[in-house]
Amino acid sequence: MQKADEFEAALEERGIGSLRHPVYGTRAVVPTGTIKREDGLVTEVNTSTVTVTFSETNTDKEVLQSVTESSSDITKAADVETKDRSVGVADFHLEPEATQKLMDFCMMHGVSMTNLILLTMRTYLSKANGGQEDITLRNLVSRRSTQAEWTCGGSRVLSFPLRTIISPDTEFLDALYEIQNVQNKIYLHCNYDPVAVDKMLKELYGAPDNTEYISMSLTYQPMPVRMQNEHLAGINTRSVWYPNGAATKRIYLTVTHSSNDGGLIFDYHYQKAVLSYDDIQRLYYYMMKMMFRGVDEPDVTIGELISTV
Repeated sequence: MQKADEFEAALEERGIGSLRHPVYGTRAVVPTGTIKREDGLVTEVNTSTVTVTFSETNTDKEVLQSVTESSSDITKAADVETKDRSVGVADFHLEPEATQKLMDFCMMHGVSMTNLILLTMRTYLSKANGGQEDITLRNLVSRRSTQAEWTCGGSRVLSFPLRTIISPDTEFLDALYEIQNVQNKIYLHCNYDPVAVDKMLKELYGAPDNTEYISMSLTYQPMPVRMQNEHLAGINTRSVWYPNGAATKRIYLTVTHSSNDGGLIFDYHYQKAVLSYDDIQRLYYYMMKMMFRGVDEPDVTIGELISTV
């Protein structure tokens, strides 16, 4: 009975482990569904039968934990807007000189622009939530990395959750490296089915239906579109991201480089039912203040950024 209690308690943690199968060998699995237990106290001489369904996952334990672990406090999950999904659009242009300053900083410290943007996004969310250290975002990864994928049809963009736990006494540059380390682990598995990841998230969190733990997503596209014809190279061009009419997430940020001056374009798509243009303008303002403060003072702590910006 004691061993049955210990086994059931271990399953209730809903962690990921290894299952040794006599035919298929050792598999990485996660318990799913309801755990059933029957105690034969009389007829079966104090034996217990525990019935549990295991689902196989080909994701490494450490990576899956870095992707999917989160607070067990379900009150932090927000309701998903299902009735009014109309889209608001807010575009902001960062000057080429300021953009070059950010790129030089990334080059100097061996970090990516994606992670620099993600750090400022999560720091703003931390500030807006009373200094919360545990913030999860969603980063979209392009899978057009081979010549065959360049010309194939369909969507080649997959999204994965990024959980960040950064204490207030962490310096800006160290926090940036922390995010980069987690991202490097996730990138190793970016061919994994994102729908399966979302299903796993729901099971691990125990989140109610129609709730969402992640409110902000990011896509960074580093290469500007430039005219190849030298006779057209001097003609200014303008590209516009048009929404498809429905916003399934609170905020989806796409960052690109202007084809005219190379400056960054921050294109926010947001749910108008819950957010206004002023909300997005405030978000952009704080992101830029935090980003450039961190670039100018890499040893500033995240706590100081939150309290002074």
